[in-house]
Amino acid sequence: MSAAAGERQITTIDELEALYGAPVGPAVVKEIDHISEHYRAFIGRDHQQGDRRRRA
Repeated sequence: MSAAAGERQITTIDELEALYGAPVGPAVVKEIDHISEHYRAFIGRDHQQGDRRRRA
C-alpha cells in the first residue's frame, strides 16, 4: 500500500515509536508466544465466513 499524496509512510519501528512512543502497560502484557484457544476460534470463524463469501 502506498501513502496518499502529502502523507508520509512509516516503514520502521523507530519511526512508529517516534510518533507514538514505545508500547507500555496492557499493550505489552497482552502479547503471547502462541495462538490462544480464543484466538484460534476467532480465526476459524473468520476463515469460515470467508469461505461463505467466496461461494456467494
